[in-house]
Order: sequence, then structure tokens, then C-alpha cells
Amino acid sequence: MARVKGAMMTRKHRSKVLGLAKGYWGNKSRHYKMANEQLMKSGRYAYVGRKQKKPPSCTA
Repeated sequence: MARVKGAMMTRKHRSKVLGLAKGYWGNKSRHYKMANEQLMKSGRYAYVGRKQKKPPSCTA
């Protein structure tokens, strides 16, 4: 079986993450590992924030 090199998809995935992290402060916008961690954290905040945004009558 031929060897599969994953450079293209890895680069694509990393550039997507760095693109989403654009505008973050410091290394969070430049380094893949820190950007990915911050995006996961941001995603949790966004999920919770959408629930908090709803009026109280909608939670029933």
C-alpha cells in the first residue's frame, strides 16, 4: 500500500483555524496550538452566550 502524506490537509486545517482566530491578542492569532485552544474556549462561551441571550419566557 502506498504511503499517504497528510501535508496538504494538515496545512488546510491549520490555516482555517488561524483564519478563524484572526484578531485574537498575541500568540493566540499566530500559533496554531494556542489559536486552537482559544477557539475551543470561544466556542464554549458563544454556546453559553446564545442561551443567556434568550428571554426568560423561551426557556420553558
